[in-house]
Amino acid sequence: VYTLARAKIADGELFLEVPADGLIHGLFLLGQGCIRIEDMGLWSRSRVENAFSDDLRKLIRKLVPADEFIENYEVPGMLDAATYPIDYFIRTSGKPLYLFGVQNRDRARLVTIILQYLTAHAPAFDSMVVYSELSDVPETDTRRLISAANDIVPSIHDEASLEQKIKHRRVA
Repeated sequence: VYTLARAKIADGELFLEVPADGLIHGLFLLGQGCIRIEDMGLWSRSRVENAFSDDLRKLIRKLVPADEFIENYEVPGMLDAATYPIDYFIRTSGKPLYLFGVQNRDRARLVTIILQYLTAHAPAFDSMVVYSELSDVPETDTRRLISAANDIVPSIHDEASLEQKIKHRRVA
């Protein structure tokens, strides 16, 4: 059995070495590999961001009862609230928790602006930022965002940390 993992690249050419009696199967595998490579182009930035948003939504639904959070929240009575949306409002025993997902530099900058505006115009709240991967965001943008947020989770894959931090905020 030949797999695409055995394919090689040399001098800009992709090839798979197979014995003569495996030529048809090898050609089929090489064709499949080319299709998979072409499909990678379909994973545009918006698709990757949507996958992150879907993953974050699933985690929030898993960790917080449905009646205890609101997605795409706008602070009632706040001037220009629709311009400064909050990814997730999570009810707590004290100040509300505003949770934001960050998957790239542009999103980090936007969330920083939103948090600074909320700090100046909204009632008291706690904030948390969940990164797709902290290392995907430039350090200067991360530093500004960390200064604006109360708490961060450096990777969406760190589910235990997210769970612990949400539980801590909910009982605080």
